[in-house]
Amino acid sequence: MNIKDAGTSPLRYQGTAAAFSFAYVAENTSSAWGVYSDMSYSAGFAGTYYMINYIKLRFDTYYLKQIPQISGSNWQVRAGGSWLTNMAFTYNDAYMNASVNADFFSGPHVRGRFTHTFKQPEYERKIAFIRFRRPERRYRFIYELDLPLLIFNRRPPFSLCT
Repeated sequence: MNIKDAGTSPLRYQGTAAAFSFAYVAENTSSAWGVYSDMSYSAGFAGTYYMINYIKLRFDTYYLKQIPQISGSNWQVRAGGSWLTNMAFTYNDAYMNASVNADFFSGPHVRGRFTHTFKQPEYERKIAFIRFRRPERRYRFIYELDLPLLIFNRRPPFSLCT
């Protein structure tokens, strides 16, 4: 991992990163709901003194109903609600009075989803004495949009003196 902290300082960090995610989705022809959780941790060193620790957590749950009036046989339009929560914790002793930072954002959202399913048929081609065969493949294109209704956030206040 190589991070450049261009937003707040000229420091460059090198270190390690780890991530874990979990998801459960249940879909049928008329509705869909799901739960998604994600956690990541990064630790980086700049030279021999400065170190950054960064932890990010995300939680997302949603419920969507199909809108049959504007859905077709190969594509679906679904709408519903979701609750998104994001938390981030940063510790960097190089920032002195702002060395510890914990951000929290959470709130309800209106979610819309467009899904298009299609398939490519199998084909077989022969070039010289080599035969190429590709089996039938099915694909699904998904586009989602979340619009926040209300956001609850908590960020620490920083003083200008050390």
